[in-house]
Amino acid sequence: MAPRDPPAALTGAAGPAWARRATSRLRCCAACWSTPTEVRSSWCAAASAATAWSLRFILKRRAVVTKVGPLEGLWWTSDGLTDLDTIFGDERETWRWTLFIALPDEAAPAEIDGALAAGRAKLEEPFASSLRVEPFTEGRVAQLLHLGPYAAERPSIERLHVAIAGAGLRPIGRHHEIYLGIPGRSDPARLKTILRQPVT
Repeated sequence: MAPRDPPAALTGAAGPAWARRATSRLRCCAACWSTPTEVRSSWCAAASAATAWSLRFILKRRAVVTKVGPLEGLWWTSDGLTDLDTIFGDERETWRWTLFIALPDEAAPAEIDGALAAGRAKLEEPFASSLRVEPFTEGRVAQLLHLGPYAAERPSIERLHVAIAGAGLRPIGRHHEIYLGIPGRSDPARLKTILRQPVT
């Protein structure tokens, strides 16, 4: 793993956020190019987890101990809109997303292929063929920790973007979320989500 740049605080009236240099890693991506429904997203999350856990046990057979990271998601709109009033409106047919889990650098290509097959076995078409392994590079980002339900993220996202503008930076790329809680098991009010935005 490449070394990270030291964090640089972003401060302002909106509250603190953090900017740092992210690293490039292999990501297991379960991509479903449709409206993000709960059923479809749960299928993709399960397939990503199955791939990551299968790889963990494959590596354990040769005494390589790794951890399975949290589920992550990239969010964007098919029409490229960035206005939050529009994005958070009732019409969400333009929403698109990719769910993924980072895979360990120690894995060999053949081991990744075996784990990927296990993950695809958890999905029906057309979703099975959308589960893939690909490199993911993000670069410099600003991020903050959101505490609470996913549906209540907007104020935190607005705070993040105000901090970005206050630091003289500009958002680019796709909205990135890292899910530290477990939906359905955790109290929604106690869910922790890292909200991340690539910047330039």
